[in-house]
Amino acid sequence: MKTASLVLGIVGGVLAIIFAIVFIFTGALVNNAGNVLDNLADELESNGWEVTQDIQEPVVDAVSGSLWLIGILSIAGGILGIVGGALAKKKNIVAGILMIVAAIPSLFTGLGIIASVLFVVGGILALVPEKSSQSAETT
Repeated sequence: MKTASLVLGIVGGVLAIIFAIVFIFTGALVNNAGNVLDNLADELESNGWEVTQDIQEPVVDAVSGSLWLIGILSIAGGILGIVGGALAKKKNIVAGILMIVAAIPSLFTGLGIIASVLFVVGGILALVPEKSSQSAETT
């Protein structure tokens, strides 16, 4: 069971980090799109068009910042999950707690639910005590 925890923690961590990188790049693209829209609005205004930008900038900033924050949180969760998975064979209680805690920030990326499920299952497997070899031989 400890090997399964190790594998689930590492796979979940890698997935969480991949999803986080996608969110960070998406946040950068949204921010860049906001800059493009600002330049377009400036160009239209210089040609005599009336352009209202009352809500555009705050919305772009909010969406971009949210995507960055979600990406950073998911990277933190991925790192916690990988560390938890790596500790599964030696310190299974610590590993289980780390993986269950890692499931929380990994949930934010939408597809991160896959990583979160892997973290929770791996954490539970790490916390379940293994049967001793003596009890298996006597039964």
